[in-house]
Amino acid sequence: MKRSIPFNLVRTCFLVLGFLVPCFLMPGSTRADTGESDDSHRFDFGFDHRARFVDFDNIIDYDDNADDWNEFYRFRTRLWGCLTAGNVEFKLQLANEFRRYNHPHRDDSLDEAFIDLCYLTVNNIAGSGWSITAGRQNIMRGNGFLFFDGSPLDGSRSTYFNALVFRRSYEHASLE
Repeated sequence: MKRSIPFNLVRTCFLVLGFLVPCFLMPGSTRADTGESDDSHRFDFGFDHRARFVDFDNIIDYDDNADDWNEFYRFRTRLWGCLTAGNVEFKLQLANEFRRYNHPHRDDSLDEAFIDLCYLTVNNIAGSGWSITAGRQNIMRGNGFLFFDGSPLDGSRSTYFNALVFRRSYEHASLE
């Protein structure tokens, strides 16, 4: 049975990208007094693709008599855009992951596409030193030992949390 990408997700992705692409195509502003480019408004984007080979046997039940050998490739592709305007940042990252199974043989269709990151950050709110980030974001604290991987059992597919983070920055430290 082949699974397809839900139409609502595809429509949402195209709407958001339809908003971000024109922002990228707009000419950058310049400072009137110096003629230099103004970096307070910018659009960054990127793409990455990862291929990983996985081969394991007896890793779950440690039973040599059980036929639980798995051999497959994992392919993850991500496309992201980040729009910054002054102290406000909006980031959207779309991702998909599919697998090609060699053993046991399984369906090789595209598995899924999902919104991996979608958040809004407002830095230094009214000059107070407080910032807020709201939405789907990657959060890692204590090098991942204290706080990491908001969506367990998905391996390295994604690590997002749907969260609201308040941050107060000081000269040599910060509080979240």
